[in-house]
Amino acid sequence: MKLEVFQRDRMEIAAELRPLNVQVVLGSRSDLKQAQAGIDWLRRQTNITSTVNVISCHRNPEELHNFADSPEAQRADVIIAGAGKAAQLPGVLKSWLVHFGNEAPVIGVAFSGKTDTAGQAARLSISEIPDQPVELDTGGNPYFGGEGMENACHAAAKNEFLPKIITSKPAELGIEV
Repeated sequence: MKLEVFQRDRMEIAAELRPLNVQVVLGSRSDLKQAQAGIDWLRRQTNITSTVNVISCHRNPEELHNFADSPEAQRADVIIAGAGKAAQLPGVLKSWLVHFGNEAPVIGVAFSGKTDTAGQAARLSISEIPDQPVELDTGGNPYFGGEGMENACHAAAKNEFLPKIITSKPAELGIEV
């Protein structure tokens, strides 16, 4: 919990919330349906500026690379990344941010799909990332669906995130087997 939130909500001290820049990145425009309530909540907060971007890590890899290196991403206090099916967007985006020296936390949101399998795939694609570099809910699970997106937005506004270290692993090319 952010110190200012704790002081205000638990200690009843008139602590002013510092301005936050929250970037929202969705893997598809169709994800907006599940994300809309959370985005609306962010926009009602007087201390939060937010921008919504649609960038598929599979269909727009160059644009995701460019976003991770952009001034918008560099100024972000928190990034909420959500996708469905093989929801690799949060992990891939976090990798690019680290590559460019940006330690902004990335909150992973898995969106439900047309089948239960799609929802399970989205959750697993986020929860099973090696070294778990993205932020999960308090139970250690990806935020899920529309309600999860709203909860992720609340977490972006109220929680404090410790930097996550991503250990590098050398690539091995031309291996003889």
